[in-house]
Amino acid sequence: MTDASHPPPGAIGPARQRGRVKVGVALLALAGLALTIGLIVHYGAGDIAHALRGIGWGMVPVMVAHLAQVWLSGQGWHAMARVERPGPIWIFALARWIREGVAGLLPLTQIGGELVSIRIVVLHGFRSGIAAGSMIADLGAQIASQGIFTLIGLAMLMVDGHQGPVVEWTLLGLVASLSVLPGFFLAQRRGLLHATEAFFIRLADRFPAFEGASLEGLHDSIHRIFRQPLALLKSFNAHLLSWLLGAFEIWLILHFLGVDVSVREALVIESLSQVVRSVAFAIPGALGVQEGGFMLIGAIYGLPPQICLALSLAKRVRELLLGIPALLVWQWMEGRRLWSRKVRASPSPPR
Repeated sequence: MTDASHPPPGAIGPARQRGRVKVGVALLALAGLALTIGLIVHYGAGDIAHALRGIGWGMVPVMVAHLAQVWLSGQGWHAMARVERPGPIWIFALARWIREGVAGLLPLTQIGGELVSIRIVVLHGFRSGIAAGSMIADLGAQIASQGIFTLIGLAMLMVDGHQGPVVEWTLLGLVASLSVLPGFFLAQRRGLLHATEAFFIRLADRFPAFEGASLEGLHDSIHRIFRQPLALLKSFNAHLLSWLLGAFEIWLILHFLGVDVSVREALVIESLSQVVRSVAFAIPGALGVQEGGFMLIGAIYGLPPQICLALSLAKRVRELLLGIPALLVWQWMEGRRLWSRKVRASPSPPR
């Protein structure tokens, strides 16, 4: 008989497994960072820095364009959530903004941006099951819209006369990113989302910040949402517009870098680069992979490697400029909640 306090030889406990995952993710991040630095040094750090300095105040309209994307993404989530309960759009736009900040700047933590965004919606009065159910349904619409956006980019690329490995690899990446959708719909139809509900409950219980955020009702909420095709269509359209606006952000950055490309070329660059990021989901921030992807795709339209690297770094600067305030807002919200709870729990002074 094996002593329960001592695992059998070769067994790996949950804590050790989580530790190995953390180490693996950290190693991927370091490898990606090393690749990014290597590319910058190889193609001339001075030239790339000079190009970035040329953007200057042009980063302001770039940030505005991205905030418009965040608002559209929040609108897509809101379209799902209002099936269950009406509420203002700004709550979901705020949640999406903070979610991007967490995902972009805290990639090595175990608190995912999705879980934090659910928390933000819950703090504004929505039940956890509704917040999580609508977020998961919205994520499905987002993935589907990205598939259409990628196909639009591929079609434009082929119309321009470009064939070969880039098209083939993009199609493979698209199939890989869309492969989760059939399993999701099958799970939704077969009632397997009860397991997802239990998973989110266990995940939420691991973090004190999510205390009391029981996701009871997640399964039923998703079922009710999927019986409203108009909500699905609205969410899909909002995300598709957000992807298209991302092409405008690419056009803006290249314009301020002193390179004029057509909107069509910017759309191809953005759509294919997003597939690269999706495939490289295991690497925090797609470090190195995003830079290499921009170089590969930009070469199709004759963009120098230095400009492609400056484009990628400009997007990362934008992530910092928008992500840091998002994290500060999140911490302020959580601190205000804890302070209010402390005040309510403190005994009243004697009269």
